[in-house]
Formats: sequence, structure tokens, C-alpha cells
Amino acid sequence: MRRNLLYVDDEAHNLSAFQRVFYDSSFVGEVFVAESAEEGLRLLEEHDIAVVVSDQRMPGVTGTEFLARVLGRWPDTVRLILTAYTDVREILEAINRGHVYYFVTKPWQDEELRAIVRRAVEHFETAAELSRKNRELELANRNLELAHTEQVRLYEMLITDERTGARNYHYFRARLGEELARHAGSPLSLALVDVGRLGKRGENVDSTLREVARTLQEGVGRAGVVARYGGDEFALVLPGFLPGDARTRVVEIAGRLASGPTQVSLSGGVAGVLPDEHATPDDLVQRADEALARAKAQGGRVVELDR
Repeated sequence: MRRNLLYVDDEAHNLSAFQRVFYDSSFVGEVFVAESAEEGLRLLEEHDIAVVVSDQRMPGVTGTEFLARVLGRWPDTVRLILTAYTDVREILEAINRGHVYYFVTKPWQDEELRAIVRRAVEHFETAAELSRKNRELELANRNLELAHTEQVRLYEMLITDERTGARNYHYFRARLGEELARHAGSPLSLALVDVGRLGKRGENVDSTLREVARTLQEGVGRAGVVARYGGDEFALVLPGFLPGDARTRVVEIAGRLASGPTQVSLSGGVAGVLPDEHATPDDLVQRADEALARAKAQGGRVVELDR
């Protein structure tokens, strides 16, 4: 692909000589020339230019100062300086301020100048291709993030009980099976709890259940699972808890709910498996459910162990 060049020099004969060097070059589109920095900036605004070559010594402005302005507005344009001087301080300033790609000494040799500018064009092409690939990669990453976010949203909908905000029954059964399969050397407990004092709350039942679910989740921590079991009952999966410790934790949560803004009571039944003990999900649920039934038979507000 042919790319456009811009050469800025206050001497007209240098401009003409520069244009002749690149006449009919296979890698050059148009060669724009300017006798001042201001004219050079105008041409940059009007045309797509890949490489800017500037004389270092010009009236009112140095090539370094001009290229620093180019860098600020067109950072992808490759910048070269032509100079008859080899002052180290000037060279360092040009590198630091204008991010100059290469220096060309004056008077230039045509073949050398063509080779240097060709490399500058190739550098521009490489940077442009890298920039394009980076944009494509960023777009692909954004699309992946959006797809992932949507998948997470859909999954959350799939496993969440709409009424309470807790996990739903199907998620509870799946997680209970997973935890039983991997508990091995650590204990695991299950609590089934029933929420009391909801009959007189009318339209506030759902908001109360949501607050109960939130308090239950805070009580069991991030490793625990809180799911709506059905009606006004919740299931709590407590990895790492011995049955007695799980009962103590449920009693603590019941105290918070009774004294907090919800002012509801909990009845609970707790069952568990000890390290290296085996049980099926149905066995554990049945034992916890029987313990809950005994608690309810006592008038509620009781947390029973299955054994």
C-alpha cells in the first residue's frame, strides 16, 4: 500500500529535491511539502500522512519543536529529522520531545534517504497493523465479557428463587449432592428452617422473606448455601460444620431475626455427616426434615438435632 509523505523545510530548493527523490517510488503515494511548521500542521490536518520529515534548523521553530507538536496530535505518524548538525544535545532533545524515529544527515544521499523513508513506512505499516489487531482483540474481549456477563445473568436467574432472592430448590439439591460427594475428611451439616409469624404481614411477606434470606446468608457465610426449600422454609447447607455447631449457628441466626427489624421466629431441624461418614442427599434431607417436624411439634422457636 502506498503511503503519503510530508517534508517541512524553509528552503524551496530542498523541497523540490526531496520530491524528486520519491518521484514514482512504489511505496509512496503523494509527497506533500511545506515551507513552515504552520503549513505542515495544516497539511497534516487535511491529509493522511504516514511519515513526516522535518529540517531541524528553521526560522522561528526547530524541527524538534515541530515534531513534538506532531506527536501530540498525530502520535502514529512516523517522525524523521534532516539536519546538517550532529550536536548530541539536539539529538537527545529530538528523541525525548519528538520521539524521532531516525536522523538523516544533510546533504542527503538519494539512495540512503529512500531506504530510510522506506523503513519508516514499513514501521508505520507494522504499527498500524498492530494497532488494528489490538482494536480487534479489545473488541473480541469486550464481546466475550458481554457474553460472559449475559451467561452469568441467565445462570443467576436459573438458580435464584424470584420471591426471596435465595437460591432455588433445584440449585440446593445439586449443591447438596456436590458437597456430600466431596466432604470426605470434613463434616457437613444441613439445616431446614421454617419462618414463623408471617400470616399477618399481608403484602409485606415477600420483603420479609427477602430480609430473612439475606440474614441467613450472612449467618452461614460465603461457603454456605441458603436456598428456599418451599413455602416459608429454607434449607441451609453448611460445609465444615459439625451438627452441634450447625445447630448453634442456626440458633444465633434465629436470635438476630427475632430481635431485628423482621421480628420473625425460626424453627429448625439439623442433620449432618461426620468426617468419613457417608450419606445420600435424600437421607440427610429426611433426617433434617424429621428434626424440623419435632421442633414444630414443640410449638416452634426450637432448633432440633436429628440425633
